[in-house]
Amino acid sequence: MKPLYMHTDRSRRLESGMDIKLTPCAGECGLAGYAGMFADGFAEHVERLCGAGLGSHGRQYLVRFFESGMHSPLLFQELYLEYIRWAHGINEPSRFQSFYAWGSYEEAVRFAALDGKAEDPHIYEMMPHGRVFKGDMNLTRGRLDMGRATAYWAGERLDIYGEYRPVWEYVMELPVRVVRRVYEGGL
Repeated sequence: MKPLYMHTDRSRRLESGMDIKLTPCAGECGLAGYAGMFADGFAEHVERLCGAGLGSHGRQYLVRFFESGMHSPLLFQELYLEYIRWAHGINEPSRFQSFYAWGSYEEAVRFAALDGKAEDPHIYEMMPHGRVFKGDMNLTRGRLDMGRATAYWAGERLDIYGEYRPVWEYVMELPVRVVRRVYEGGL
């Protein structure tokens, strides 16, 4: 049996027993008009990902941001991470086609607390059907550069500052199964 991971359901949309799958996009993800900003072939690569389907994370960044006209720095960070994965031939699941989880219940509750939902966190056990990648989520935040992006995709930690602690996220290739809601009280 594959290991189980814990997901903090901030949207409150999960139910025990459901399968989370890729959702095909109608039309383009929005990168075609920006093709000149990227290396040759990268915009087409992202459009192929969209055609194959996206997870909720991918839809948030590649569809909703472009539809709204909001070009968030987070969008460009996600595109940069995907670019590094694509350009270096890294055989890990695309963040745009994945679902995210934690390695333990305690980590999932800590994440819920950051979102102000520690009193009644919706934490679910998740069972992946495919590949799972473990990366330090902290490396994807703030000043993202080549060193941080490649360390992220290598599953490494960087001592960014003294007393640094990585925050390990598990990027699960879709589809994944929602096993059950787990609740052991808040923090």
